[in-house]
Amino acid sequence: MRRAGGAKVTRLTRESWYSAILLDDLDREVERRGHRFVRYADDCNVYVQSKAAGERVMTSLERYLWQRLRLRINRDKSAVARPWTRKFLGYSVTAHREHAAEGSPRRRCTA
Repeated sequence: MRRAGGAKVTRLTRESWYSAILLDDLDREVERRGHRFVRYADDCNVYVQSKAAGERVMTSLERYLWQRLRLRINRDKSAVARPWTRKFLGYSVTAHREHAAEGSPRRRCTA
């Protein structure tokens, strides 16, 4: 699907709409708590300082999602781990270029 200006417009699936609407509450809650995070559709990463903090945040967000939204976290796909050991939307975070996976794009992110 294309607009008059030529930019591609993608159609949102029903699941995309649901996640955008339902998980907006999660975004607000994580922001309120002061955590750094990134979410795309129903995939979410929350960044904290330690593994213990990660476990606490995982448990509290799991409780929040169930009590507030009646949603469950898939524990098979979820983990508390260092950012460079996990992938998010096909990318992983690394501090050193030589750790990037072979064949992965070499893009530099600046904050």
